[in-house]
Amino acid sequence: MLPDQEPSFPPADDLPGGSMAPDTSARQDSADEAPPVGTTPPAQLAALAVQGKRGAAWRLLHWIGEDSQEAIEAIRQFPDRHLLELLLEWLALGAWAGKPLKVPRAMRQPHLRTQVRTLFLPGSGAPEDVVKAVLIAGLHHPQEAVRETAAHLLGIVGEPSTAVHLADALHDPASEVRVQAAKALGRLRVPGVAAALVEALRYHDEALASQIHQTLLGLESAAVPALIEATSSPDAWVRWHALRILGELHDARGLRPLVAGLADEDRAVAWMAAHALAVMDAPVVEDVLRLLLRAPDTPQLMETAAYVLRTQTNKQLKPILEPVVESMHAADYRVAMPLAVNRALEQLAAGG
Repeated sequence: MLPDQEPSFPPADDLPGGSMAPDTSARQDSADEAPPVGTTPPAQLAALAVQGKRGAAWRLLHWIGEDSQEAIEAIRQFPDRHLLELLLEWLALGAWAGKPLKVPRAMRQPHLRTQVRTLFLPGSGAPEDVVKAVLIAGLHHPQEAVRETAAHLLGIVGEPSTAVHLADALHDPASEVRVQAAKALGRLRVPGVAAALVEALRYHDEALASQIHQTLLGLESAAVPALIEATSSPDAWVRWHALRILGELHDARGLRPLVAGLADEDRAVAWMAAHALAVMDAPVVEDVLRLLLRAPDTPQLMETAAYVLRTQTNKQLKPILEPVVESMHAADYRVAMPLAVNRALEQLAAGG
């Protein structure tokens, strides 16, 4: 998970003599007592921090937390992306150049982390092309927490061109990274990633499936074609989620696969289709009746189809459908049901 605070403060180890106020308190036993911040310019602190100097790094973070425009400008003007990479690792791991970076107690507040995240936002910190390159590279970092943080920040940055990289992250070995990638894609709302989101349902990851559900609902009609295709998946988990989302989207293109789902061999999938159709209040009666004539007449189909027919709210349909529902519960339903269905279809045709 994304870390939200750092452990206690370590000794400083790195600033050269004469570059700042003496750091005589660095060796004290109290972990929460901070050495003096000193007067070293943020640009010099940034240059030292990139070399792995943790004393310079926490002092630079101090000035960022103080909203120092000089510090922000030092980061914005830094000649390469390594500084931003180190800041990303600190957000994710609380480390600097592979070693723990523990800031003083006064700096262990959400505000500091928010300020550092702001450096990745367009117009607020580092150049956008540098941020984009760092975060995309972060999706492939060996540390899971860094990949997760990179995906999270890409969603906040909101650059549509990064959607393809986030779609690849849907197949990350770590569940938390996959979830953050799906969440980020929900923020971007790029229609072209619907198929990748649906395909990621195959992981049978409950947290991921929940986030994919929200993201696909946000894509609205653009998600329908991929969801329809998923209703034919050999994986019952994928079919169940696809039918659930189609039902909530209330798109007319989803009616046929939902009706077909009533005959699904998996009981949970069939009942998901039934519940989705029951609340859609859509004209599905004729489609359901024709399904009863062509699909295998299993007891399960009798249950799911009867449920959908009973939930119809049109009063004119009730006297037509009641004999059908009764026939589906008869002992000889395999003989009685087709006769009742054909009679109902004739009445529907006659009544327009």
